[in-house]
Amino acid sequence: MTTRTVTGTIKKPDGTVYGEILTIYLKDNIISSSIFIPKTSIQVTTASDGTFTVDLYVPDTGTASYELVFAVAEYQVPFNLGAGSSIDLSEILSIPTVAVDPNYITELTTLDIKSKTATYAILAGDEYIRCNGTFTVTLPAATGSGDAYIVANVGTGTITVATTGGDTISGTTPLTIPTMTIAYYIDGVADNWDSNW
Repeated sequence: MTTRTVTGTIKKPDGTVYGEILTIYLKDNIISSSIFIPKTSIQVTTASDGTFTVDLYVPDTGTASYELVFAVAEYQVPFNLGAGSSIDLSEILSIPTVAVDPNYITELTTLDIKSKTATYAILAGDEYIRCNGTFTVTLPAATGSGDAYIVANVGTGTITVATTGGDTISGTTPLTIPTMTIAYYIDGVADNWDSNW
């Protein structure tokens, strides 16, 4: 049994620091070298500049399953953590993809912002699509890849998020995003996008 240091700078989508308490959950018990660590939660307070440091338990072999939860909107970021060097989670709103290597977690990065005023088909590398007007934004085919996209309606028009083929969004047909609203879409399983809207 050992610990691994996780550091990061937590910022909101507008670039300001995240000043709320973070909660990191150990989702499953850890048993390693005859040491037992039960499922637990750790509260982390960011510094005035948004930085934080926390030591998390990891088994001698394999990985520990954690979830980072933000108080605002209960935003959740699951990740696996194995023995190895310290890691950095630098920004919150790119969903991380956990690599096959248990000692690796993709670093969270600042969002790439695209501003659109007309019909747009989301590309694989897109992250945050800022929409102003009345038009349709189309998601790629849902395959269960774990990809995530954020679509914002920053104007007074109607933004419709459409799917590819027979895909659904949260098990239903696409809905329009209300004005001044941010919606996220996560490719959690084939043929369906998970969404808050």
